[in-house]
Amino acid sequence: MSTLAQGPYSETIKIITQPDSELGQAYATLKSLFDQTKKIYSQQKPFLSADELNIREPEHRATIRTTNLATFVSSVFGGQDVGFYELNDHFIETFVPDGGELQKEPGSLYINLKTQMYLSAVSQEEQERSKEETLDDLFPASLADTLRARHPGTDLTPSEVDFVNEANARREYLQTDSGDADSICRSSHFSTSELLANRDSCIIGTICLGGLPAKSQRSSEGSIRTFNRSLYEATCLDCTSPEPSRAAAIERRGQS
Repeated sequence: MSTLAQGPYSETIKIITQPDSELGQAYATLKSLFDQTKKIYSQQKPFLSADELNIREPEHRATIRTTNLATFVSSVFGGQDVGFYELNDHFIETFVPDGGELQKEPGSLYINLKTQMYLSAVSQEEQERSKEETLDDLFPASLADTLRARHPGTDLTPSEVDFVNEANARREYLQTDSGDADSICRSSHFSTSELLANRDSCIIGTICLGGLPAKSQRSSEGSIRTFNRSLYEATCLDCTSPEPSRAAAIERRGQS
């Protein structure tokens, strides 16, 4: 993650889209080593589970979450490692530390990820599932329970209540909107300016990484900010493709 964060946004994209460059080769080498090391602990699953690995120490569990965060970020940039549905399924455990709460910035990111997944799904010519079934998957009634499970015995925090309310409102909007996926994606509700509103926020890095070792926080904050912007650009730009090539989408956005 520190490799992706060491330069400005444009340089980060070049690392991904120009693999033959010096920085591109360096990143590819590091990522290959990262993937090989991760396979020691899990051959099949892209995200590691501290519980399945029987890891109980808080510091080591935080290391697992750092690993999953790196998997998340590299997948958003590369677009090949993990599908959007897996990113969705593992978002909470990756961005919310044990005993922690879902803060506003990652919550907004989560809702926008779900939105773009929905737009991608309903834009396909042949759809295996109905609009309602897709919304049930992405905006389930159990969202509040999922958040409570991260801090058992306590109520939802104000930011989590806001998240649940915003998620329900987003679902209702998508369910009742009569426009097609392309028009919804480019509407004022989901414009690029709205999606990128907090792209330069320094808050999201420390909030998303709350509970991680200080060294991990310092090395990761920049890549989280860049990741925040890239997820929005890649998904909104190509929201009508089933699994967009995110780095390519980002590069095209930069050229437009």
